[in-house]
Amino acid sequence: MINKYLIILFLLIFGTSCMFLYTLEAQEELRDGGLRLSLVDVTKIALRNNIDIKIARFDTLIKEQDLDDSKSIFDTVLDSSIGYEVDSRKRASTLSGTKTTTTDFDLGLEKKLETGTTVGADFSVGRDTSDSAFAAVNPSYEPEVGFSIKQEFGRNFFGITDRGEVAITRLDIENVTEKSLDAIEDSIASAQKAYWEVALAKERRKIKEDMLKRAQDLLKANEGRFDMGSVEETDLLASKANAEQRKSDLLVAEDEAKSKVEELLLILNLEAGIPLTLKDDLDIEGSGRADLKLSMNNAIESRRDYKRSKNEIESNKIKIKMKRTDLWPQLDLEGTLAVNGLDEKYNDSLKDVTRDNYKYYIGINVSMPLENREARSAYEKAKLEKAKAIVSLQQVERKILTDIDKRVRAVNVALNVLEHQMLVEGYQSNKLDEEMQKYNRGRSDTDTLVRFQEHLLTAQLATAQAALGYKTAIIDLAATEDTLLQKAEGAR
Repeated sequence: MINKYLIILFLLIFGTSCMFLYTLEAQEELRDGGLRLSLVDVTKIALRNNIDIKIARFDTLIKEQDLDDSKSIFDTVLDSSIGYEVDSRKRASTLSGTKTTTTDFDLGLEKKLETGTTVGADFSVGRDTSDSAFAAVNPSYEPEVGFSIKQEFGRNFFGITDRGEVAITRLDIENVTEKSLDAIEDSIASAQKAYWEVALAKERRKIKEDMLKRAQDLLKANEGRFDMGSVEETDLLASKANAEQRKSDLLVAEDEAKSKVEELLLILNLEAGIPLTLKDDLDIEGSGRADLKLSMNNAIESRRDYKRSKNEIESNKIKIKMKRTDLWPQLDLEGTLAVNGLDEKYNDSLKDVTRDNYKYYIGINVSMPLENREARSAYEKAKLEKAKAIVSLQQVERKILTDIDKRVRAVNVALNVLEHQMLVEGYQSNKLDEEMQKYNRGRSDTDTLVRFQEHLLTAQLATAQAALGYKTAIIDLAATEDTLLQKAEGAR
């Protein structure tokens, strides 16, 4: 299975590079008066140009920013402050002096670890001066170095909640990525179908051009026979009406082909009016029947709704673990250690910072709501959400089975219809050829030939439509398997 992040990387990086090569080729071909595209070319252009695909890419990139947001709880925090204070207020005792000046500087670092442990270190310096005659050290510098640690043992037991939030965010990002890939694959399917719609329109135009030629040949033959008196005027009029009808049909077919080309260019976000020819046609040589077992395996391996459902279950498992610890008391073990120095000179005060001048603290903080209803409610809700997610996964599995079975049958039925229609076209072609030979021998008439031409035209158009139906069914099956993107990546 191709990793979804590799596919996203392919879309963002390879799509651009391959389109650079495509642009060079396109420019060369445009010099000859048109743009020639294969189905692979259309897929590459859609990956680069399609607006829906661009929006889907941004959805993924935007959601990925949530990961750093969830990890921010583990960021190292730098805290610093500096202050200056002058106190000349009146005092009840003259021992304190009449004026004191204090300068403080603090610098600290704090970081929370994935184990739920919060560690910190800080350094501070205070400078005090006073006009009191009783100040023992004046001015005085008091540097202090301190360390702290807090470990959560109850709620957020050893960081289970913090890590769980990050894990859930990862799963959410994965699900958004899968949805973005769904949108991208839908756009690819639309582009490929539009390509085959153009192929059908061009085939219909070709068929009607051929039928116009047949009608004109018949008209020419009847004009010669009419001059010789071997056919009636009604036969000549019938052949003229037939030729005019074929001209009208061709005009409609040409307009339809132009419309389909413009629709394809719109989907590909290319400039309107570019002359376009196709490298691929509706030929199905080498195509075969769909296999239900193979398609089911592909779907189970690739279906993104199935992956999202499994991710939802995994996310709820994590939530249950998180909510279970919320039932426990808030129990934190805290410890601090600080050492300081004191002297009239700053450098000497730093030398005085020794382990003999220490202060430490060890304590346990406990808190818990007595009823604890909010935590119990959240825990029960998480369990119910998990049960719901499991049922939803079963529903998705049944949907996959139904969808794949439907699409496989559609491919095989479309192929059967096409094979039968090709036989019908062959019979109609042979019938017209035989009737034309009879006409040349004077054993048939114009009305019969015109009617048989109409039969062949109908059969040819039906064959082309059946070929489109088969091509569309193949695309729908791949889209239902969620393998279109994998095939696009493999086609590079």
